[in-house]
Amino acid sequence: MTDATTTPFVSPILAAANSQPDDAQFIKVRRRRSEEDSLRITFQHHLDRNGCCVTLPQETVVISPEKIATNPLFFFELFKQKLSQLGMLRKPVQANTVIELLLPERAAENLGKLPVLFMETDINQDGIGNSDLVWFPYQHEIKQGRENTIFDSKGLKGQFTFSDKLESLTTQLSLLGFTATETSGKGGVSLGETTFSGTFDADFMPSQMSLNVPTFKFFIHKRHDNGEVNLQDLVFNVDVAKASNGLKLVEVDVQVGHFDFRDKDSKFSLDNLAVTNNIEEQGDVINNTVQVQIRNLRLPKAITSGEEFYLSYVGQLALRHLNADALLELHTMGGQLYKQQNHPTRHMGGMNNKFMEVLLQLLKNSPEIALTETLETSKGNLQGSVSVSIDGEKVTSLTSLENPLALIPALQAQVEISIDKTLLEQTLTMLRNQSPEEVS
Repeated sequence: MTDATTTPFVSPILAAANSQPDDAQFIKVRRRRSEEDSLRITFQHHLDRNGCCVTLPQETVVISPEKIATNPLFFFELFKQKLSQLGMLRKPVQANTVIELLLPERAAENLGKLPVLFMETDINQDGIGNSDLVWFPYQHEIKQGRENTIFDSKGLKGQFTFSDKLESLTTQLSLLGFTATETSGKGGVSLGETTFSGTFDADFMPSQMSLNVPTFKFFIHKRHDNGEVNLQDLVFNVDVAKASNGLKLVEVDVQVGHFDFRDKDSKFSLDNLAVTNNIEEQGDVINNTVQVQIRNLRLPKAITSGEEFYLSYVGQLALRHLNADALLELHTMGGQLYKQQNHPTRHMGGMNNKFMEVLLQLLKNSPEIALTETLETSKGNLQGSVSVSIDGEKVTSLTSLENPLALIPALQAQVEISIDKTLLEQTLTMLRNQSPEEVS
């Protein structure tokens, strides 16, 4: 039998792998010349066919900086594409893939050659599969004038689980941590073991994503620059569902255990921040409630007249009785405007008329916005509530929207605020110190 790993022709390789031409349908060797600032990623698949190793032609993907900047999930989409290609082979499939990241020339001069990634994929007869990904630890010294930086990455591991034809994909990634420290010890950045997980559909639209950053630190202690940033226990969760009319309902949960920033003159710190929103569908309307809580926040003395000032905060913002069909139409219009951003004047007249019609529909269910908050500080407390609503029965035509004064009879508002005298005086003092001309 011909040794597939040394045979330069594609056809004998595929014949040894499959005894049929199906494997060749997706194989295209790309040899485009990359721009100096582009990243290249090579994929080399090694198949296990009845105990024989079969090497498929290497593929190279060129990624421009613009692609990475406009689509942060591009790498996941790329891995999804490669898994889909493996899924087209005769099943079952066992494959080991070597992935190499070839940095742009300037970046390679600083970071050197990165270690390769290894991916092991198993796909059963039903097309259900999983892949394990490993990126080994890496150390490199970056030389920059008289100050060198030691970069130390602990590596990466991940797993992809997918259904037949990749109708659903679940991913779990762990960046095992890294540090970059100047050899003088006067500057550096570090990131603890960071995890990301997500579930995506066939179009790579997420239904759930989660990011967990236990620690992040940046510091610099030099003659003219002196400061630190510390972040602990960042948790970011996103859940996406769909309303009955197809509108995407996105719920977000953000938590920060601790954050502080300090320089030679001031310090700002925050403990136990939590921001969540809850979306509820009731018939043809959507209700969205956002809650914010801060257990302890300390402001820099530079803006508090040199006094210690700390606060805690609990607030809730509620958007009620929003017409679901109007929200869906606004979402669609937003997508159209984004696509037309290079031609801002095109179809703007028709878009404005459409917007007014959708706005009228949005007001039909008498929407309401309500804010309640409690602020406790070292200088006194504040409590307040504000609510504004529009009676949809009193807004019956576009003419009402074209004349804002005509909306006044439809408006209902209520405001209640209670603030301690000491807190009011402190607030006015802080404002006066920040912008004395405007306050006076």
